Amino acid sequence: MARSPVALGLVLGLVVGVGAVAAIATTEPEGQTHGATRGATRPTVTPAPRIVIAVPVAPHSGSVAPLEVGAALPSLPGRAIGYRLGADPAPGAIDRLAAAFGVHGTLQTDAGGWIVRADNRLVRVTAKPGLPWFFSLLQGPCSMVPSESLPPVPSSGPTECPEAGGPPSAPARPPDLPDHDDALAFGMDTLGSAGLGVSRPVIVDQGSSWRIEAAPLIGNVPTSGLAWTITVGPARTVTAASGFVAVPAPAESYRLVGTAKGFERARAVAGGTVTGVRLGLMAGRLGDGPYLVPAYLFELQGPGDAPPPVVAVPAVEDRYLA
Repeated sequence: MARSPVALGLVLGLVVGVGAVAAIATTEPEGQTHGATRGATRPTVTPAPRIVIAVPVAPHSGSVAPLEVGAALPSLPGRAIGYRLGADPAPGAIDRLAAAFGVHGTLQTDAGGWIVRADNRLVRVTAKPGLPWFFSLLQGPCSMVPSESLPPVPSSGPTECPEAGGPPSAPARPPDLPDHDDALAFGMDTLGSAGLGVSRPVIVDQGSSWRIEAAPLIGNVPTSGLAWTITVGPARTVTAASGFVAVPAPAESYRLVGTAKGFERARAVAGGTVTGVRLGLMAGRLGDGPYLVPAYLFELQGPGDAPPPVVAVPAVEDRYLA
């Protein structure tokens, strides 16, 4: 069977915290084609990307204690599917996104993708796999999602983030800031109107605003690294938001290594006490686009009532690893 090389990059690390490891890969079939034997043939196995991941060989060191298990963990073997994200928005998806944030301008296209602007409100969708987007209430510089430079401004004028003045961030807690439950309900309703489906939200009190990070579920499978975000300020004002317009499409199937092997990988990038683990998906790279790879999501014991930190590591077999 012919081999078709691709490039795949993954990032390991904490969803809440630090940690990063780069990776590259090539495509190789999971099985080989068997030739005919006296008129009989055997079926071939569909090829899948072979993921080559570079990870530290020593456990996490420093002020954080080495990773340990606080309770027995399920083994979670079997198989799981990876997902690709395209670069073509569904009909009406960008208009729906803009309307959710009250941006009722004309949808325009440029070299970078699609843009809708009305007064000081801006929605930008980038024409790249995954279709990353952001919303900004123009009170300062905008940034792409993921973080990167904006396209050059054409001679006809800016189509990204024009300069605009705005009030400085209030040092004291605004009296009309919604409470926790109100901000969470409003933020999730807004993201739902923008196109986000079922997700696991985490809300953080930033003093003068609330920041919500909602990790989408693919079916009932949790994800890491593909979150939608929204910032809710005084009087239910949305000051920023981001996410991905593309709908994940099922791709290759992988055999899983089990959580014992996953725990070994997690020890290389994190410390603390593991309180649970789930089978999920983590965002990686396939060529120039994002790719969701089967992963083990280890939950760590966190401080107080804060959401538990999560360590995401690939769950694919050793034969895919460097």
